[in-house]
Amino acid sequence: MPSQSPIPPLLSTHFAVPPESSLTILTSVLGASSNWLLQRYLYSALTSRKDTDASDIIEKEVKVVLVSWLRDLTFWKEGTKRLGIDLSKSFRFTFIDGLGTSLGLGSGAIEDVEKAVIGAVSKEDGSRALVVLDGIDFLLAATETSVGEVLDFVGELREHATIIITLSADAPLIHARHTPLEVNHASLVMSLAHQARLILSVRELDTGVARDVSGVLRIGNGGAEGEEGVEGGELLYFIAGDGGVRVFERGA
Repeated sequence: MPSQSPIPPLLSTHFAVPPESSLTILTSVLGASSNWLLQRYLYSALTSRKDTDASDIIEKEVKVVLVSWLRDLTFWKEGTKRLGIDLSKSFRFTFIDGLGTSLGLGSGAIEDVEKAVIGAVSKEDGSRALVVLDGIDFLLAATETSVGEVLDFVGELREHATIIITLSADAPLIHARHTPLEVNHASLVMSLAHQARLILSVRELDTGVARDVSGVLRIGNGGAEGEEGVEGGELLYFIAGDGGVRVFERGA
């Protein structure tokens, strides 16, 4: 477990489990991964047992379903173990491997994933549900899935759960738009951003590599109603060797 708190103080309000049916987007680029953000969302959801409703504090556990098209369960187990969470022992956590299971990437695969997710987030016990879609943009590159099908898929899941999506935001994919893949990728990212409540984006330092800075974190509201009182801005972060993360303002 890292020596520092898993949730950096400057980000504590952002890592609370988002409102029901809301959409949060985490974007990354080739040299700056958003995995550390996602791991902390998992930590927050799986260690949260209380919800505030008006003036009352009520018990409401959160079921978490992680669908990943990029990384296997072992990767997530190792990452969250450093934060003090053992995914293999959490009865509230379900992992769906978008690549390594019978769901596959063939025709109708996204419908199969949808059915598996909805089945996993059944709310018969009154619990909340958080669904994480890690690398859903991979479907545009590896399959014949259209942007419309992905958006419909996300829209359907939002009727059942809170959604967090990770996406690539490398400049060639967002700004070039010379190839069908680039056009489709940019369309997907922009469409989801318009629906999102909160967008957290990580990138490399504009000035290059620094020993004590891993990258830049940009916080902003999406096109949907954002968090009250949230001001868009940028922070710096440093990922230590033990998995701990320090987030700080420029010049601090």
